[in-house]
Amino acid sequence: MKRALVIALAVLGLGCASEGPDIEPEALLELGTGTARFEPVFDGDELPMIRGAQGGWHVWVSVRVEGMNVDLASLTLEHQPADESEPAQITSSGAMFDPADSEGRRSSLGWAAIFSDPACSVGRLHRVRATVTTATGERISVEREIMPTSGTLPPPACEHAD
Repeated sequence: MKRALVIALAVLGLGCASEGPDIEPEALLELGTGTARFEPVFDGDELPMIRGAQGGWHVWVSVRVEGMNVDLASLTLEHQPADESEPAQITSSGAMFDPADSEGRRSSLGWAAIFSDPACSVGRLHRVRATVTTATGERISVEREIMPTSGTLPPPACEHAD
């Protein structure tokens, strides 16, 4: 009986130990912008459209993960008008993450969310969703609504304004 009690207490003790501070916090993914440093993006934030080297228009998207040890992953970006009047534009690529900062967060900077109709996207609320998938199949996503603005070199006028 004593032996059974000792085993039971040991099992209970192990159970308690596994719930202690050694457990990694739940992973979090944050959407941001920036090519040199991560800048968080919040719902309704305005992001300037940039004319790319190949003539397309995009906004810079960055992601920051916390509670997930990842060096390389797949990054999928989806964006579309928030009213879903057009299909989502989806791009996927391999993403490298920076070493952890002082708070244990890791960033992947400077991904282009490309707009197929940039002129008609300016001033129109868009939903941006980023999904990070690790080699082991761990997946985490975040979604924000942003407002693309014309930036310093605006796209031509929208030909089919509402």
